[in-house]
Amino acid sequence: MSAVRQCISGESVPGFVTSYIHGNEEILYRKGASNKGFDHYLANHADDKRLRAVSTEEELYQGAPCYFTFIAERSDLEPLFKRVNSCDQCSCIFQKDKYRGEYWLEIFPKGATKANAILRLKQKYGCEKLVVFGDSLNDISMFQIADEAYAMENADEELKTIATGIIGDNNSDSVAEWLKTHI
Repeated sequence: MSAVRQCISGESVPGFVTSYIHGNEEILYRKGASNKGFDHYLANHADDKRLRAVSTEEELYQGAPCYFTFIAERSDLEPLFKRVNSCDQCSCIFQKDKYRGEYWLEIFPKGATKANAILRLKQKYGCEKLVVFGDSLNDISMFQIADEAYAMENADEELKTIATGIIGDNNSDSVAEWLKTHI
């Protein structure tokens, strides 16, 4: 992830670095980093014990960083997206938040997709059928490998086009309801 670090070094857009430190997942961010979307996320996840503010950029890269997330207006994130998207060692997803107006830029190692993780779990546990649920662009790889893929009613339109079906929205316990009637 050193290539990603070079691309984002000195970035002023507020973001998180997910890292494994002494075997524990931590989500690090710079003290004082702020914008409307970032502050909203922090306020709504105040009880998340993985979140930890650090003082310096260097402290963001403790342990084994594996995932980077930036939240801001589209115009603020586009220059960073262009820099990171040209890096051949990582992948990124740039999308508008489903529930608010801000954009998210998610950066992760090449090959670290939901699909690859699920395929490993499927093989490890000998699963015969894969049914998945999603609402965002970061679910596309998982939808492409699933036996059945259900998009939420409020999902990204691109995801809906490849879904097996559409179920209710995220605020209606739709996945739980689907599971109750199908399992």
